[in-house]
Amino acid sequence: MVERTTPAKDWRPVCLEVNVTGQHHTRWSNRLLPVVVLLSLAVRADAQSSVARSADRRLSLLVIDEADRPVPAARVELVNGSLRLNTATDSLGTVRFSNLVDDSVTISVRRLGYRPTRILARLAELEEKVTVFLDQQPDLLSAVEVRERAPSVTRLADFESRLRSRSASALVTRQQIDQRNPIRLSQMLRGISGLRLADSLGSLVAISNRGMKSVPSPEGIAWVPCVLRVVLDGIILPAGADIDQVVPQDVHGVEVFFGAASIPSSLGGLRTDSWCGLIAIWTRSGEPRRRPLQ
Repeated sequence: MVERTTPAKDWRPVCLEVNVTGQHHTRWSNRLLPVVVLLSLAVRADAQSSVARSADRRLSLLVIDEADRPVPAARVELVNGSLRLNTATDSLGTVRFSNLVDDSVTISVRRLGYRPTRILARLAELEEKVTVFLDQQPDLLSAVEVRERAPSVTRLADFESRLRSRSASALVTRQQIDQRNPIRLSQMLRGISGLRLADSLGSLVAISNRGMKSVPSPEGIAWVPCVLRVVLDGIILPAGADIDQVVPQDVHGVEVFFGAASIPSSLGGLRTDSWCGLIAIWTRSGEPRRRPLQ
């Protein structure tokens, strides 16, 4: 049988003073020890909860323009203490951040066509919403010099195609020019079977080995050497044009066609007076430097 005992009516907390190793220490009686432990645990839990809440701040950002329209793809930089985040707004002009520690953030927003904006916001609540307004500002670009390049690519595309198919009677490539490093372009044509180089009134011309060709003359018909016509970047040069007038370093490639029948259809309009053949010179830039007259 268990006998119950009733506590005295005049019961009070008792503080005992104990002398340990010459020092005075104060402790609560054994009756109050559980209460002290519970209070200590409660304070510690509340502190930990407070730290956890401060480390879980969240921010919802909305970026709109002067007409309250959302601004998508705006670059957003957020600085929160030692944390630096970079992202972009979605199609609705929004972006969300979480796990923010400090209660203050610096937000920088920029977008092409708008004036850059930077604001300082304070996070009073764990879940905050901030709206950033961007003012439209057309970006003025500095003057740009535009040079025609696409035709150059198309111009050389036909040459590269014929180079792969080896459809020309003879070819001179850029690689061959780099290997030989000639002073004059005619040096690359010497040794090609089917033609020879000769001087004609101070100009160096290529003469076909096909023989002579007939031309009208006051006496009727005259026979003259069969000189190949020269085409520079698709433009036919006057008869007797000097092959060495183009600097070799500017040349992308050279094609030689013996006879009008071998000239490709892309150069078909140049077949006039081309019975002896055609030399097509293609430059790198389409703007060849001419060698000065001697």
